[in-house]
Amino acid sequence: MANAEAHEPGRAELIKEIADILYWADDFTYSSALWAFLWLSDMSCLEKLKRRLAQDRIINEFCNLTIDVILPWLGKEKTQLSGATTHYGSAVSTPTEPGSRKRRKISGDTRQTAETKFPKDELRVSEQRKLSYVTGAVSSRRLRTGSVLENSHIYPDSMGPLENRQAFWERLELFWPKEKVDQWRRILDTPEGTGSLVNTLTMNTLAHKAWGEALFALKHVKTSAREDKIHLQFYWLKPQKDIPTSLTKDDFLKRPCLPSDECSGEDLLNFHNVKTLQPIRSGDVITMGSYFPSVKPLPSKELIELQWYLHRIVALSAAATEDELKPPEEYYYESDTSDSLYEYS
Repeated sequence: MANAEAHEPGRAELIKEIADILYWADDFTYSSALWAFLWLSDMSCLEKLKRRLAQDRIINEFCNLTIDVILPWLGKEKTQLSGATTHYGSAVSTPTEPGSRKRRKISGDTRQTAETKFPKDELRVSEQRKLSYVTGAVSSRRLRTGSVLENSHIYPDSMGPLENRQAFWERLELFWPKEKVDQWRRILDTPEGTGSLVNTLTMNTLAHKAWGEALFALKHVKTSAREDKIHLQFYWLKPQKDIPTSLTKDDFLKRPCLPSDECSGEDLLNFHNVKTLQPIRSGDVITMGSYFPSVKPLPSKELIELQWYLHRIVALSAAATEDELKPPEEYYYESDTSDSLYEYS
């Protein structure tokens, strides 16, 4: 189930108690990002938040969840323009990227293209991945010998050094135990940083782009005793843009809906099993393996867990994310539109 946390005993009652404190005035609204975090967070942390709210009535950090967590996780910043979308298909993607000319100068370049949004670190199977194999891998077409693959990071490389994202980690500590958050950080705090094998999955170009937009998520199922195999459950995610950016109390109390039986993703995006050529559906299990796990380790199950939380939160708070990317009102833009067609093998 893609939203099992939302059905945990006592969660709905606890969120109602939190909502009773937050919505002490009838006209108050709160973001869909906060709603998504609360419904997928650790129950013990919900208890702590309720006690803190009972004293303070408001937690200032709630106001910055989209800016401090969701946008960086997507490799975006608040200064970027909205409207740059990618339409996905089985094997063809047609991005339409508006250019922009500012009438008033703003420091930094906010112009965004398909190349900057999805860095093309294309490579044939990486030297460090040569001894690894994948069964039932994510693919838009069967990967032939010599097919171009890309290293996809679980914790995004675009977020930079860990010390530059202190607010990101502090926000996570509101919703998950500090010990768990510290473990996520320790795994990444190595000389290799985000480029380490434990933070890397190998995908083809289309899957890499979909991963970067959180259009699917992977749930850790189990790791073998020898740590030479890891089983991950695949789930399609569709950005739920129909959820209001600002929620009333009644909306806040509704359980999030994440379908567990999808056979395709956004805009009919689909992948196929590389052996059977059957479409990959939500709930399918993908097995990854390494012949020499001590030298070529598999992705960290802890980082997969971090991704499992945040990718789903991104999907549930899609409307809030788009709202945060809108340009400030005091700036005016002129846009040119150009179309590019990309075909992926």
